[in-house]
Amino acid sequence: MIYLYAVPKALRCYRETKLSGQVTYRDHTVRVPAEAVDEKFIQNLGGLIGRLSADEPARRVPSSQECRFWISRPPTVHSALTKLPSTRAVLPPTSESQPSSGRSSTPCGNQSTA
Repeated sequence: MIYLYAVPKALRCYRETKLSGQVTYRDHTVRVPAEAVDEKFIQNLGGLIGRLSADEPARRVPSSQECRFWISRPPTVHSALTKLPSTRAVLPPTSESQPSSGRSSTPCGNQSTA
């Protein structure tokens, strides 16, 4: 949906155009109407960009993949990230916890050059 929002702003030839799109999955297709880029979407996108570009890192929230290791719901996100013994095996390593080797692991296990 970011493209539906950004292309008319970035490319002059699309300035007066309302774009729609679709996402094609292996077994189905989801249509994305132009109306999906509404004021709420624009506000959420602005908030995301603000969090990503902030001087302070964003609040850490465990994903559903990380939370599956809890038998019961953890009392707080902080405790889930600091008290889980297998956190390093679940979360991708951070730069503080790994010596710099010029390469970093991605969450999918692929190697990329820094």
